[in-house]
Amino acid sequence: MIHYQVYAQSDIGKKRSQNEDALLVDDQLGLFVVADGMGGHAAGEVASANAVNEIKKVVGDNRALIQAFQDGPSAQRRWAVKELIEKAVQSANNRIYRLALMDPAQKKMGTTVTCLLLLENHGIIGHVGDTRLYLVRDGRIHQLTEDHSLVSQHLKQGRISKEEAKSSPYQNVLTRAVGVQEWVEIDLIDFELEQNDRFLLASDGLHGYFEEEELLELFNKEPLEHMLSTLIDLSNERGGKDNITGILVNVEQIKLEHKITSATRKINSLKAVPLFQKLSYRQLTQIANILKETRYPSDSHIITEGDPGDTFYICLEGRVKVQKGVTTMTELKAGDYFGEMALVDNTPRSANVIALTDCHILSMSRHDFFDLIKQNPHIAIKFLWNFTQVLTQRLRQTSMELSVAFGEPVELPDLMSLDQGGDAADQS
Repeated sequence: MIHYQVYAQSDIGKKRSQNEDALLVDDQLGLFVVADGMGGHAAGEVASANAVNEIKKVVGDNRALIQAFQDGPSAQRRWAVKELIEKAVQSANNRIYRLALMDPAQKKMGTTVTCLLLLENHGIIGHVGDTRLYLVRDGRIHQLTEDHSLVSQHLKQGRISKEEAKSSPYQNVLTRAVGVQEWVEIDLIDFELEQNDRFLLASDGLHGYFEEEELLELFNKEPLEHMLSTLIDLSNERGGKDNITGILVNVEQIKLEHKITSATRKINSLKAVPLFQKLSYRQLTQIANILKETRYPSDSHIITEGDPGDTFYICLEGRVKVQKGVTTMTELKAGDYFGEMALVDNTPRSANVIALTDCHILSMSRHDFFDLIKQNPHIAIKFLWNFTQVLTQRLRQTSMELSVAFGEPVELPDLMSLDQGGDAADQS
């Protein structure tokens, strides 16, 4: 059973005449939402309030999906809960859009939304706009959401620097918001929890005054029950130009499944694989979430030559050997990986992989990986870039080995040219 502490607070700030932020804390559902409304004539207040109320209603009406996952966790049931969060935010979008059509004074009203649903050992985030969710874990802080703003877009494109972004006149221009159009694209993030995880959901009136390093420093020295008051006071001292809202969740205990490996260990294992090295922490959390773990006894086959190649493996503990026929090609130890080509190629396995000792193995199927990157094109782009780098490195290594074998420099393009010439001669 999951146990957590939660603190929530909102402040009007020093410049606004009304508070257009809204928040939701529902301990029964394990649901937390921060929404930052926008629009004149109190329309922002209407939008944010309707967003949190609609999300709570939709999730509450479908709590059976959450209970089914709690009773028997599975990837399929977790996916159903993830779709529920998308449905809830989309329903909020539709409600606000319809309200704006009915009242000209509320035309173009909208709101940001960041929601967190805590399950037994998983978290699911639904996100639109520039409200943020931070994770503090293992002495580090990570922004798990991505701002849907013009400034953020310019930063990603390299058009402005981080320093220029701080003074950009487009800081408050959103590229995505709930309720502005009939349909909205929603970021969904599904990740594993760890005990002692701490989450901060913050409107831009709060996070806009702090760098991540300062937030982490405050987490380390400030009592959690005083943390939000301190952040709000500092935000007001530094200008208080917007409403200031935050929810702080401290996970004290999670349900540990049999043989579970910590999310941090999985993420660190992925970082060691060249195919995933350029991914952000947020992206790695999603990939770690589809890893499965299995224990293999000594002398058992992990991969059998000739079987379909559809799974990638990371060795967490133990040693394995790669064997072709009766010849051992190489031995791999904890931290090594094998079968990575299966993520892009479904050719049969070319060798056996056999456990030399009792082994603890992480694995990822091509099917699960493809499902993930379909929903996350940025992960797909980075993965393909890394993949081309790995192939290039292997081609260079092959060229060097051929050069040694031939006793003179050999480039693979030269070999391909020779092969093409031979074909032409044969045709003539």
